[in-house]
Amino acid sequence: MLRPLTATRPGTGAPEFDTPTEIRNERICHTMAGLIEEEIVPKGTSGLSAQRLRELARSGAEVVLNQLRAEIIAIERTFPELALPNKRRAVRQAFEKVRKRVRTMTEAEKKAVSDRMKKYWAERRKAKAKVK
Repeated sequence: MLRPLTATRPGTGAPEFDTPTEIRNERICHTMAGLIEEEIVPKGTSGLSAQRLRELARSGAEVVLNQLRAEIIAIERTFPELALPNKRRAVRQAFEKVRKRVRTMTEAEKKAVSDRMKKYWAERRKAKAKVK
């Protein structure tokens, strides 16, 4: 038997959930529980591989993350004093940019690495030949 969606905290009569996100998540769980009780959704394994389940979980997490970001933007527009200062935001974006940057080697650097490795492996072969 499903509990009512409008649950209250025991003894207080106050709503059990405080934020819109908690309310939305409770509705989703309530709906899924109802579908499982009616045997519309199987309880056991659904025949999906672990990789497919991970992909679905990731895509679901992306959707939730985008919704949360949209909520943050809405809150920052409504209450500008709660927004991150532009300076801190710029620093965070700079760090993200540096983290994403891919370092490429010039032709001279590649040649220097190649020469070092050739010398290293030649010495290894020479040392191995002496041991035999």
